[in-house]
Amino acid sequence: MKKTPSRLFLIFISLFLVLPLLALAVNLLTPTRAVRGKSPAAPLTDELTPEQALAQDLALADSRVQGYTLGHRSEVMGVRVVGQHFTQAAGACATADCRQVEIYLFDQDAAVTALVNVDAREVLDVLYQPGVHPGINKRLADLAMELALNDPRLVEQLGFRPQAALMAPNDAGLLDSACVQGHYCVAPIFEVNNGAVWVFVDLTDEQVIRLAWTGMAPNLPGGSVPYWTDGCPPAGAVNQDGWSLSYETTGTDSLRVYDVTYYGRTVLTSAKLVEWHADYGVWGFEDSTGCGGGGGGFPIYPYGDTQVNDLYDDIHQRIGFEVVQDFRMGNWGNSCNYRYEQHFQFFTDGRYRVVAGAYGKGCATNGLYKPLVRIDVAVDGDEGDSFATWDGSNWVTQTNENWWLQGEPYTPESYLWRLSDQGGLSYYVEPGQGQFGDGGRGDDAYLYVVQHHPEEGDTDLGVIGDCCLNDYQQGPHIYLNNESIENQNLVVWYVPQMLTDVMPGSYYCWTITGEPDPETYPCFGGPMFHPSSAPAFAGFEDNGPIQLGETAVFANTTTGSEPISYTWDFGDGVGTSTEANPTYVYSQAGTFLVTLTATNEWGSNSTSRPFTVGGFAPEAGFEDNGPIWLGETAVFTNTTTGSDPLSYFWDFGDGIGTSTEANPTYIYAASGTYSVTLSVSSEWGSSAVGRAFVVNLRHPIYLPLLRR
Repeated sequence: MKKTPSRLFLIFISLFLVLPLLALAVNLLTPTRAVRGKSPAAPLTDELTPEQALAQDLALADSRVQGYTLGHRSEVMGVRVVGQHFTQAAGACATADCRQVEIYLFDQDAAVTALVNVDAREVLDVLYQPGVHPGINKRLADLAMELALNDPRLVEQLGFRPQAALMAPNDAGLLDSACVQGHYCVAPIFEVNNGAVWVFVDLTDEQVIRLAWTGMAPNLPGGSVPYWTDGCPPAGAVNQDGWSLSYETTGTDSLRVYDVTYYGRTVLTSAKLVEWHADYGVWGFEDSTGCGGGGGGFPIYPYGDTQVNDLYDDIHQRIGFEVVQDFRMGNWGNSCNYRYEQHFQFFTDGRYRVVAGAYGKGCATNGLYKPLVRIDVAVDGDEGDSFATWDGSNWVTQTNENWWLQGEPYTPESYLWRLSDQGGLSYYVEPGQGQFGDGGRGDDAYLYVVQHHPEEGDTDLGVIGDCCLNDYQQGPHIYLNNESIENQNLVVWYVPQMLTDVMPGSYYCWTITGEPDPETYPCFGGPMFHPSSAPAFAGFEDNGPIQLGETAVFANTTTGSEPISYTWDFGDGVGTSTEANPTYVYSQAGTFLVTLTATNEWGSNSTSRPFTVGGFAPEAGFEDNGPIWLGETAVFTNTTTGSDPLSYFWDFGDGIGTSTEANPTYIYAASGTYSVTLSVSSEWGSSAVGRAFVVNLRHPIYLPLLRR
């Protein structure tokens, strides 16, 4: 006999099947549940603005985000303002209030970044970013400090239990540890005598893994002036010397320039500095610079507004401009305080240079500073670019993503690499080799060339590399996937290496004192990009002024890369030419505005200058119908010679009559002999002539005869 399941059993089975679904639904509907472990991402628990909270809720409820985070230990690290730093899919952020929600997946060592349009309550884009560490949130920073302060080894090193750290927990690297094997590590620093104790905390395993000690230079009295940041510097734009660009300071990716054109051609999509590595040999920091604004990490903040300064050569002639931003810790000048600078330089001849500088003083005297500079190149636009290296005699086109270490051979112009567009325009890359007044120490740079992918830096990136590896694994190596770099949209990463020198007389990457009387010896590095061709700058000379009937001769002085085509307008409404050095005969006198337009692959450029064709000076003359009888009309016929336009002034000599007509008539009111004068003028001169004119009176004896 077949058994029928009891009602209680059916209820149990139903609950067994339905409850997991209900739990999943609850998770989807309440994504901000602060539970750690295998659950949706843990949200930020510290105070959020309404916009940040909304962005976080929308991101955690998004199915794409949950597809990455569900089943993994993950946590929201920060929610920051996007500005103009977003992917193509998030184009609405150009005008909307957008926030970037940054989530870290501990068990995958990856970030998930969601770009959220707060105005429209919409998640625009979700990026999965392996190997990326977003800036640490407050909960984890507090946890790292708690673990460090309670570690008995720290008390043993210091001889007491500290109450605060010299430096807050910051992303740190430690060789031969889990920190270089995909774990999220930070290191608060505690001061002891003239040294620092580093406490390395593995936040993935939530434990202190090592203590280390470095010596520090003693602080000098009055060597620093504390300051506090006042938000993010205003963004801006520059339009001069043929260049057009925009700039802004980002949350953690420093100063960024973008949409860079030269005489209307796009040459650079964007450039920024993602992070600094302060390498002290076996351990060190990965520093972010920027204005923060989102609760994730401890960036080194901007010091003052972004500056746009003129550039001059050795003889004080202006050759371009630069966009500069300074970043400083609050007590720069003291030990364990850092100062960094960025310069984007643009030259009138079409060159541009990306420069990063470090001032020290750092947490030790052996710092090796390595900025990770991301350059989204655009040789005449984003698409169709290729990369080549110099082998000593030829340019060798590279086919796949790779890295290169700066070194010989160089071209005679000191070029090492080349970026080319399918249309023929190229930029030659000259790495730093002593151009910054550093005695030729050079950049010793790593260069990485990769295909463009939006998740690899179109928004603020977290930390992507370890500070202290001594090979090509400096961070951008995580984007080397052997993809093609022929006729592609390319991104160049440039990582120079600048070693501190604290020996008097050869200071480098070092600060003796900060404000108010700084003594600094900064180190700068970065590549110069040289265009393979130059825009046409129209120019000419002429043989003017000339006389009417002579031949005008125009000598072309245009500069720029051939081929160049020319269009002349001689300014008289008639004459034009396409010759390089034309001649022309004007049919009339005057001053004419001659315009030359020169055109090459960069576009067109025009210049104008006046050209004078001199006419003949006037020679005044006239005839008349005198003598006449009183009451008759005097008629004056102009016989003046000279080049038009001529102006006339008649004085009929009776103290009353005048005229500006060429051939006037006049009726005198009384008889007599009058001195008539004609004055003639033009731009070529003036002339006057006078002659007597007789008006006779009729005798009254004849009047009766006239009445018969």
